[in-house]
Amino acid sequence: MKFLRFIRCWAGGQVYALDMTRVRTIQRVDRLQREVGEAGQVGWLEVAGQRVAVWSLADRLGVTAVAPTESQRVIVLNDPTRPWGLLVERVAPVETAVAHEIHLLPAMALNPANPYFDRVIRHGADLLLLLSPDCLHPEIAGLPAASLPTVSSEWPAADSRVQNRQSAKTQNGQHGQMVVFKLPQPIAGDEALSFALSITQALELLEPLPIIPVPGAADFVQGLVLWRQRPVPLIDLGQRLGAPTNDKQFARTRLMIVRTAGLDELVGFLVNPAVQVVRLPLAHKLLPQPVYLADEMILGCAGLDDELLVVPDMFNVTAV
Repeated sequence: MKFLRFIRCWAGGQVYALDMTRVRTIQRVDRLQREVGEAGQVGWLEVAGQRVAVWSLADRLGVTAVAPTESQRVIVLNDPTRPWGLLVERVAPVETAVAHEIHLLPAMALNPANPYFDRVIRHGADLLLLLSPDCLHPEIAGLPAASLPTVSSEWPAADSRVQNRQSAKTQNGQHGQMVVFKLPQPIAGDEALSFALSITQALELLEPLPIIPVPGAADFVQGLVLWRQRPVPLIDLGQRLGAPTNDKQFARTRLMIVRTAGLDELVGFLVNPAVQVVRLPLAHKLLPQPVYLADEMILGCAGLDDELLVVPDMFNVTAV
């Protein structure tokens, strides 16, 4: 059985995974000669007669580092062409993940301009982002996305990335029920606005799950959640649609898991817990969409009594 040996390492208070085949050695922080360099390195240490430059993992990921402690370690990467190291807050002993626990990072959470990860490990109840050391090196900055190295393709994806917009539209049109919901924060100046999706797209409504932030992802991507043993991106749907929200916040929220553009593309977002299922057809009139919503994100708008109902185009909402 295929397996991956990895260590956990911390940066900015968050934990990440690192493939042990990429690790040359792990050194105590007291061996680090602190010296800020022009390229942003935090210092250097000597390994087997070589001067190895060291960068902060928190800095490379763009997260706020915690205060230095004696538990810090320097991970020297197994790169014979350009030895270098990452300063982390601490490390944990080696663990093992088997192939079915290793997933592709969902496409929405993968930012080609900042490809610090492209795999995620599901280990017990934990989700761990697998670091891509090549893309963390400062010399990689500014290279075209197509030329950036990625994590080895040896590891299979546990999910497919089939996107079939036509099948999603067909599903919307063939079934006679829709799920109607509001955002967690009311739309500023338009609290009567609701959203609707085909019931075939709404897979589950549940209490919010723990969120794993993904450094470098788009602003509207809040992170990943572990839903039924698979990583699912969590987005701020209102922000993605361009909706201006106000400071009012509902006391409770629920997490909606939605099928987006095919059989295997999923996304989650928080909603007001007062979700309704309505049967079609409904007496309605077609209305222009609010000007603040992005045109390409909306399939249509309808007026129902005193309520404006908007149907998001989940294909475009989740497009990257």
